[in-house]
Formats: sequence, structure tokens, C-alpha cells
Amino acid sequence: MGNIIQNEQFKERLQELLQNKKFKRTLKIIYKENQKQLLSVQSCQIIDQLTLQQCLDLKKGIPFVLEHQCKILLDIKEKQRYCYLCTLCNKKVKRDRGNSFCPTCNEQTQYKLGYCLKVKIVDAISEDNQNTHKAIMFEETANNYLGIEANDFSNQSHDSQNEHFISINDQKSHIVHLLKLQYNLQNENFIINKILPLITE
Repeated sequence: MGNIIQNEQFKERLQELLQNKKFKRTLKIIYKENQKQLLSVQSCQIIDQLTLQQCLDLKKGIPFVLEHQCKILLDIKEKQRYCYLCTLCNKKVKRDRGNSFCPTCNEQTQYKLGYCLKVKIVDAISEDNQNTHKAIMFEETANNYLGIEANDFSNQSHDSQNEHFISINDQKSHIVHLLKLQYNLQNENFIINKILPLITE
């Protein structure tokens, strides 16, 4: 058990931190309460948020999932923008002579055209705010980010698509998003599974 805290000012400040949502991921505190009074602290450790590169260095050779603050940059030079997705599970399918096999469903399935956008994510935690990593956005996430469905986007000319990318970059590339990321060890890139609301309070 931790020691009784004698300093009233410290106790009050610590109680404020415990109630502040902004610090929930920063402070790791085990405490006891008695009639809403903080009596003791068993563990109080400041946990610095790691950069994506530090996470990669720590997880060497191990795939992982995390939530991280990043900016998203659409790459106009990248030509790959689509892939074929299973209509049942929405995962990528393998096509061969008009047939499609879904490795996830483990059967022949129907397919649809979907987004497979290669982008860059800028690590907002890094000191210089310039560390970039390769990432990919699939159907629903890319659809929400671009504001247009894959079929409609694919019907546009390449120049029109690039203009749309430039417009989205102008509007959103400076915005810090909370991304749910999955590291793909095989392709050495991140998959953006979801763009989460960023709590700024």
C-alpha cells in the first residue's frame, strides 16, 4: 500500500487530474477513495506517448494495433486507388479469369470495386511533426474521408481525381486525427481501420 499523502494541495491537484479526461491516457494511478477523499497512491507513473517509429522499434517483427494522433496526406503520384473486395466480408479478393476467391471467407464470392488508397500519415506526436509512414485506407474509411463512393470516383478522369485529392489535402491535411491503426508486417505499412473523434478538452 502506498504512503498517506500529507500535502493537501498535491492531493487536490491529483484528484483534478484523475477527473480530467484529457489525462486518462497519460496517468496510470492506483488509488483508494474514502468518502470521495484521495487517501493513498500505490502507483503514479507518467507514461509518455510513443511515436509511431518508437512503437515500430519496440514491436520488431510483431504486428500490432494502436490508436495514434496523425495527419493524413493523399498521395497524388500514387496510381493504386482501387481493389476488388468481397461483397460478403468486404476484404480483398483474388481474381483469376473472371472468378474471385475470398481468402477470408475461404470460398468463391462475388466482388465489388472498392477503395484501396495508399496514403501517408504524419505522426503528430513526433517532435518535428514531420515523421511520415506509409498507410492504406480501404472502402468505408476512404469513402468517409474523400466524401465520395468508390464507383463514382472511379468514373472520373485521372485529372479530376487528382483535383479532388488536392482539394481534400487543402481542407484536411493540417487536421490531426485520432486513427485506429493496424501494422501490416508483410507489407510494412499501416492500415487505417478507423478515424476516431479526437477529444480536445
